[in-house]
Amino acid sequence: MRKKLLFFLFISFTICSYSQNVIFKGNVIEEGNGVKISEVVVVIDGTAFAEITNENGEFAFREKIPIGKQTVIFKKEGYETTYEFLDFKQNQVLTKPEIVMKITKQEKKRRKKLANSIDKDNKKSEKEIESKIKAIKKAEEKDDKKLVQERKKFEKQSKKAERKPGKGVSGGVVIYEDIPEEAPVETVSLLQRTYATKIGVTPQEITNIPLYEFIDEWVGTRYLWGGNSKDGIDCSFFSIKLYHEVNDELLERTAQNQYDSDKTVKWDGRNYLKEGDLLFFRQAGDLSDNIVHVGVYLANNKFVNATEFTGGDGNSGVRIDDLSVRYWQDRLFAAGRRKNN
Repeated sequence: MRKKLLFFLFISFTICSYSQNVIFKGNVIEEGNGVKISEVVVVIDGTAFAEITNENGEFAFREKIPIGKQTVIFKKEGYETTYEFLDFKQNQVLTKPEIVMKITKQEKKRRKKLANSIDKDNKKSEKEIESKIKAIKKAEEKDDKKLVQERKKFEKQSKKAERKPGKGVSGGVVIYEDIPEEAPVETVSLLQRTYATKIGVTPQEITNIPLYEFIDEWVGTRYLWGGNSKDGIDCSFFSIKLYHEVNDELLERTAQNQYDSDKTVKWDGRNYLKEGDLLFFRQAGDLSDNIVHVGVYLANNKFVNATEFTGGDGNSGVRIDDLSVRYWQDRLFAAGRRKNN
């Protein structure tokens, strides 16, 4: 009799303590700027229930959830641990549209240091570019002066030859003939063959060798928000690096600033795209012009970017992606071309 009573109490406790239909979901954002935070660990205190937010800051519990008052803990490195005290009820969906997390003092210092470093690098790059431009102009002026001198010298010698054909100059008829053209030897490099295969074009169409040498150097580098090196890089700094090293042009620091820039000519859709155009993306379903990602167009609907999206091969970071993939179709907002590109 005692065993039967204990079994009944156990079954009653299980039925009262858990709901099969409860779904707990929400969004985690950063305090002050509303940025959606990915990879936040969400734990129901005192239980084994845990979830992790996706790239849009979303999480959802779809298994059995303890009903009644519970403490929910939100944790991520660089953020202060956040607690939510919630009351889960039978057969009801509990939604928290915004769980706000505050960055730690150490993270504030890190970001400030990073921003100062980027600003310092930008200023240094601007000075280097100005110095290069001055050097080029100086060399051009020197060449122009030399060309003028050579031309005058040639004209002077020609006049002398016309007046005195017997002194060292024949003064006879000059005959010019075309030099036979040699058939060009077509050479295709391993780099051209590699990226022609990835993009779906012929190797001969891979003509911007510095661009693909840059991509080949960075492809596979892991994605890191705020990163600016081979240890980890984000989308906007990758486009900055590419434009600086390949086009000798400075871009703005964030994807939003690159989109908002007066130097960027923008249009909707994928029409008129050419190599080097910027591609701007927003969150799926977002109807605003809030830009969260940027890539650089190559050819045949392919583009290069630094992304958290793993794609079909399961690899994130610096990679070549396809605009025809549904994930990118749902997020592409606009294309942009720099005025001097």
